Amino acid sequence: MRLEQLEYLIEISKTNSIGQASKNLHITQQSLSKALMNLEDELTAVLLERTNKGVKLTQDGKQALSHAQTIIHELHEFKKSFDPSSE
Repeated sequence: MRLEQLEYLIEISKTNSIGQASKNLHITQQSLSKALMNLEDELTAVLLERTNKGVKLTQDGKQALSHAQTIIHELHEFKKSFDPSSE
């Protein structure tokens, strides 16, 4: 699991669209889809329900999103604790 995959999941949840999320993240739609499929494989869970109207999080996806948001938040806090300009 890579931190980028968690960031991708967060962005997809904001946009409900792999296409829009890929634009916001400045990566190809194919790369984003592949990264999320790899995350789903690793977690052995379906995180996104894909439809012709976009995507929405499954129950497992909502649980993964909650953890992802916590992890990314903690990472930012960790980095900030070493930033002398944040004091």
